[in-house]
Amino acid sequence: MKLSIKIILLIIVIFLGGITQAALAKSYDLYVDEDCDESDADGSKDKPFCSISDAIEEASKGDEIYIAEGSYKENVSLPNRIKLIGSSESKVVIEGYVEMDDGSSIESLTVSGSSISVRVKKDASVEIDGCTVKSFTKVGIQTEIGGGSLKVEDSKIRSSKGKGLYIQAGKKIEITGNEIYDNNEEGVDIRANVSGEISNNLIYDNGESGIELIVGKSNLVVKSNSIKNNGASGIANQFYAAWSKTGDISIVSNVLSGNKKYGIDCNIPSKGAESMSAGYWKNSISLSKNKIEKNKLASINNDCSLIKVVDEEEKKANEITESTTAEKEPVTISEEEEIDEKSEEDENIEKRLSSISEEFSLEKGSIYKLVSEMNEENNWKIFLIGHKPEDIFQIESFSEKLVDYLGELESFSDKTGNAELLKDINNLQEKIKTEMITIQGAEQQIKDSFSLFGWLRDINYKLFSK
Repeated sequence: MKLSIKIILLIIVIFLGGITQAALAKSYDLYVDEDCDESDADGSKDKPFCSISDAIEEASKGDEIYIAEGSYKENVSLPNRIKLIGSSESKVVIEGYVEMDDGSSIESLTVSGSSISVRVKKDASVEIDGCTVKSFTKVGIQTEIGGGSLKVEDSKIRSSKGKGLYIQAGKKIEITGNEIYDNNEEGVDIRANVSGEISNNLIYDNGESGIELIVGKSNLVVKSNSIKNNGASGIANQFYAAWSKTGDISIVSNVLSGNKKYGIDCNIPSKGAESMSAGYWKNSISLSKNKIEKNKLASINNDCSLIKVVDEEEKKANEITESTTAEKEPVTISEEEEIDEKSEEDENIEKRLSSISEEFSLEKGSIYKLVSEMNEENNWKIFLIGHKPEDIFQIESFSEKLVDYLGELESFSDKTGNAELLKDINNLQEKIKTEMITIQGAEQQIKDSFSLFGWLRDINYKLFSK
């Protein structure tokens, strides 16, 4: 009997020891260091992998991958529940894109370059903490249409030719404590039917609006942000007929200052105003305890109908201060000469506007025809090999050209003070943005279409696009 008890105790000790050892082993996970010995690498702390992709191949769900200081020139596809942890936000740089699947996260590292730096897959819930995303050409962080959630905190999204964040329909978001600045387009661009919170962020010096959002079916709290000195409005609310249901947007305790258009704007970029219900903006947007001042055109666009000019109590509650224009001094000869020079520049801008409008209309017609033809292709052909790579490339090239047009138009806004010309520029910008949403949606749908040998199509597409 005594022997039996000893054996049982020994088994228990071995079992518990095994659990402890497994737990300790878990703490090691996998390691990456660009200064490595490739011939001897096994992912341990002493023998780290040389690339992040090698570590990912060996990783299992729930693993953490620790990355040493260095510059890693690779595109990273992060599977379910894998976590990348850099040793330093500024000294661990992934020069490529990071694609994130459900349950994955990145922490304390920089993602630099690529057209879209961080790509969140459909229905994925992911986290980004203490990272820098910079120097991208289209979008810093983009989510695909679908469910799931995105949490971005204590990060910097900056210094790019594109927009900081592009959140597509269906996502739940928590964007907190970030700096989003110096991007050529919007700081945060939110499509319809998005829920969650944008709070305690610094959003400034972006080329277009600080936050742009389609109100329809969105349920958002925009709270305690500083949204300053952006190239369009602080917060630009939009109505689209396709998303005509009211939203629930609470704008609370923000500072909206120094933006080139409005502190808060409301507009209808495309046709469909007739489908807007009476009091749509008032029923969708509420304001409380905001400080709105020194915006170029006005604190709030009158089209919003949110706060009546005569309602001094409501204006006071939100600390709304309308911009005042100083009395003009008499024009001197040198100023007259400057006005003549600007008029000549305005003429050049008008000519280029006409040219862009004509090019845009012609190319748009060709692309719509191509998309229509692709949608009518034989289903069996699509199932087997997918669409032609050159057709996909043509659509993508047009999408990139639209981005270039918007950049050019934005530069015109900075060069002219002519109100009528600014209106024409703004109208063309909105027209192009509307078509961009449609084209990018069609592009994504075509790329997502299933094909049995889709991998072959993807290889052909990569070769063709080079």
